[in-house]
Amino acid sequence: MPEVENSPLSAADKRAVAVLLLLYTIQGIPMGLSASVPFLLQSQTKASYSDQAIFAFCTWPFSLKLLWAPLVDSVYFSSFGRRKSWLVPVQAAAGMAMVYLGSQVDGLLGDSDGEPQMWTLTAWFFGVYLLMATQDIAVDGWALTMLSKDNVELGSTCNTIGQQFGYFLSFVGFLALNDAGTCNKYFRPTLGYAEGTEGIVSLGGFLIAFGWLTLATTMIVALLQPEKADDTTHPIGKAYLELAQAARSDRALQIFSILLTYRVAFAVPDHLTHLKMVEYGFKKEDIAIVTPLLLPVGLLVPVVARYFSWHPLKVWLTAFPIRLTVGVVDMWIIYQAPRDSVLAFRAFVALSIVWTIVSTVMFSAQMEFFSTEAVGNPALGASFMTLLNTIANLGGSWPQPTVLWLVDKFTIKTIPCDKEMAYECIVRDGVYPLAVAGTVVGILWLVLFGPVVKRMADTDRKPKTE
Repeated sequence: MPEVENSPLSAADKRAVAVLLLLYTIQGIPMGLSASVPFLLQSQTKASYSDQAIFAFCTWPFSLKLLWAPLVDSVYFSSFGRRKSWLVPVQAAAGMAMVYLGSQVDGLLGDSDGEPQMWTLTAWFFGVYLLMATQDIAVDGWALTMLSKDNVELGSTCNTIGQQFGYFLSFVGFLALNDAGTCNKYFRPTLGYAEGTEGIVSLGGFLIAFGWLTLATTMIVALLQPEKADDTTHPIGKAYLELAQAARSDRALQIFSILLTYRVAFAVPDHLTHLKMVEYGFKKEDIAIVTPLLLPVGLLVPVVARYFSWHPLKVWLTAFPIRLTVGVVDMWIIYQAPRDSVLAFRAFVALSIVWTIVSTVMFSAQMEFFSTEAVGNPALGASFMTLLNTIANLGGSWPQPTVLWLVDKFTIKTIPCDKEMAYECIVRDGVYPLAVAGTVVGILWLVLFGPVVKRMADTDRKPKTE
């Protein structure tokens, strides 16, 4: 593939990239912390997969943010800045919510002898996600004007890298520091501490620490990052009307149908593989510790991808069948886990690298495509970008609670069970029929929607510059 000549970065663009990376990293922190909760529920409490399905709803604000995106675009204090008027207060509120939630979350999780308070726990994380979804609207819109027109596509790269880095810091960092064995082996000797029976930090302590970090970052951006004057007037009623008109176009409807359906094929490997491995005896810390191997891959892939000239939709479509194949191999790993744990874990590490490359390629290509769609209308750019991201998030959100709820329904266990390990009571694991169904859906999806994606790439209104 021929290389693409990218515009050199000015000093202003370099500063903009640094600010965007910081803001998207903050956005990734609650995502990583919420991702650790299912592992704690799986290994330390009596939570079922149906309980996990309830908690999965905490991420839905990112799938609903379209409802208030035009409000964020239209209502602001011009003296403070169009995007900062929203970013600063909601990010500060998210930081304070994380600090307070940190003082309560360990009790909400329950323990091995008690039931977790699932609805209260979900409501609190839902609130944090609601604030961060609003922050995301503001940051997406700010990226369109903060970066020069020649480098506006860097916004999608910053999104990918920043979110992944924030997710890594809070997810892997917490699970490693929460595990007594990992702390005794690596951290306590380095710090000169005696061995202990618990980890160095709890989820509550981690939430409090990152809550204060979020507040500090908000203060820095509020005081030190100026925003370009924006005198564009866009009445809120007109914003909703224009957004509705854009959503009714044939092109938009095609994009929506793609985004709402394709993630069904990956629902089982994306949301059940790690939990099943914990159920079959793997430590959550061993699974999480693989992430440092994956972080450099996840950060480099979107950067390298900018230097190739394939249309982002063609890149996305090429990666689809590879990701589908990864899901099939995932099921073999789950099958091997209780039979040959060493082989299963080695295969898991290798496949995780492949999965990270493929999923990051698809996400980066998707975000780049969204940027090219939104950049044509800066006044409504944030709302249109949010429209695309909202539909994409909804397409990923609804399959998660669905498969978590269904896996319990399709699983047959012996009752009562006197086995030492709970998985030894499973007569039929519901993950396998769900995986087969997902693979069949993925193949049918490629047959039905693959030609649609190709046509959209061939007739794109703004292809990548060669």
